[in-house]
Formats: sequence, C-alpha cells, structure tokens
Amino acid sequence: MLLSYLMATTGSADVEPIPYQMISGSGIDWFYDPVTRTMVETPRGIEIIQITEVADHKGRVLVRAPFQFLMIPEEEVIDLGFN
Repeated sequence: MLLSYLMATTGSADVEPIPYQMISGSGIDWFYDPVTRTMVETPRGIEIIQITEVADHKGRVLVRAPFQFLMIPEEEVIDLGFN
C-alpha cells in the first residue's frame, strides 16, 4: 500500500513540491514505523519530508525521515520551507 501510494504521487510534474520540515523539540522520542510495524526511537529536531497532507484517524501524518518512514502527530511537524 505504501509503495503504490508513493509511486502514484511522486515524480509527476502535476504534484506540487512539499517544503522541508522538522520534528519539533529536542531529545529522543518514539514514533511508529509503518514499514517495520514497530515503534522506533528517533531524535527530535531532524529534518523530514511530509508525505501525506491529511492526517489519519489518530492525527498522524506519514513523513520520510533519514533511512525510514514514520507516522508522527501532525502538530509535531514544523515547516522550514524550501532549502
């Protein structure tokens, strides 16, 4: 499901680019990785790219962090703009 969504929405000139963001705060927190279906320890303050625009029923959005995908609460995403 995740792979088919990414294939359908990336690489197209019709899709608007999404600005870079970061996870708010500092320190370490645990977020859900939908690929491995486990909770993973992730440092806050890392740069991410938000994949989904609409939050799921738990208020989380799918983001791409370095080397993994994460589901994080929408309010934890801070917009940095385009680099």
